[in-house]
Parts: sequence; structure tokens; C-alpha cells
Amino acid sequence: MRDHIDVANLRIADGFFLARADRRGATRSRATHGRTVFTRPNQEASLRDALYGLVDSAESKLFVCSFLLDDPGLVDRLCRKAQQLRGSVYVVTALKDEWLTETFADPEEAPSRPMKHLVEPLVRAGVQVRGCQNAHAKFAVADHREALVSTANFDVRGLIATGEAGVRVDSPDEVLRLSRFFSRLWLSHCELEMPHDRSGMF
Repeated sequence: MRDHIDVANLRIADGFFLARADRRGATRSRATHGRTVFTRPNQEASLRDALYGLVDSAESKLFVCSFLLDDPGLVDRLCRKAQQLRGSVYVVTALKDEWLTETFADPEEAPSRPMKHLVEPLVRAGVQVRGCQNAHAKFAVADHREALVSTANFDVRGLIATGEAGVRVDSPDEVLRLSRFFSRLWLSHCELEMPHDRSGMF
């Protein structure tokens, strides 16, 4: 037969014990606020799948921020979502004047380089796009309800080829903080805005 010991009442020379109530409940509560996702080269793309799922789940508004953005699957989803939400899709990416000049120059006058910001199809579909050359954050927010924060750029390399990690967050306070951060970038730190008048696009 075992003796029951009340460790909370025991004293030792260097300190004391603390009793913890319902340890399992505390762990369960923390786990509901987020889920870790990854890009493991040639093994796993749960980060990309989580990003796709987040974009697809948006019902009223979508914020996306990434230094680079050229993943075809993501671009296609953003275009479809902008048409579905009548333009309530906002993207901040690290556009610079010189990058745009190189991209849209006459191929005979300048060598063509791969574009790491596929903004033209986004703008054509009605996505609101602004350029912030110092925006290195990578995150997306759907409906102020759920967010994904990532080490990966939202380009093919980051979502498929390199080792990256991200967290899908559903804590209301943290999602709101990310929404406010995006709004600050959008309103105060962007240097370029892509026009929607097709006759004067770019």
C-alpha cells in the first residue's frame, strides 16, 4: 500500500514544491490557438497547403504580405478569391521601381529576368496590390479570424523547395494584431500602388 504525500506542504532547504491543478487542461487550452506547418524539401508541403486552405477559406476579406510572391497555385487562388469577394483581397509585396522597369521593359532593349512578384495577373483579377520594398514579413490573414505566419516567402522555392516553418494561428487577439500590422503597412509604408485602370495599367 502506498502512502499519500502532500508535496505542497513539504519544505526543503533550497525551496518548496508547487502543486499544479489539471495540467492536461492547460496544455489542451494552449494547443487550440495554433498549428505548426512545414516545407520539407521533397517530403512535405503542409505550409503551402495551409496557405492555400487559408486563402480558400476567406469569406469577406483577405490580407497577404510576402517579400516575394510567384507561386502559381497561390496566385490563381488569390485571383479567384478577388473575383468572388469583389476585390476584398489586399497584397503587400516588396516591389521596387527598378524591378518593375526591368520586368516590363522591351525584351529587345533589356534582358528578361524571372519575375518574383506576379502582380500583373493579380491586378487584372481585381486584387489590391501595393509595393513596400522593405516588407520582409510573410503572413496572411483571413476575415480577421485566422492567420498564417511563415518563415517562407510565398514563392515556389519557399513553399516547396527550401526548409521552412510556419504557424497557423486562430487566437483572436493575435489575428487582430496581425491585421493591424498589415493595415499599418498598407496605409503608411507602401511606396507603390498598382492601378486598376486597364488602359493605364503599369
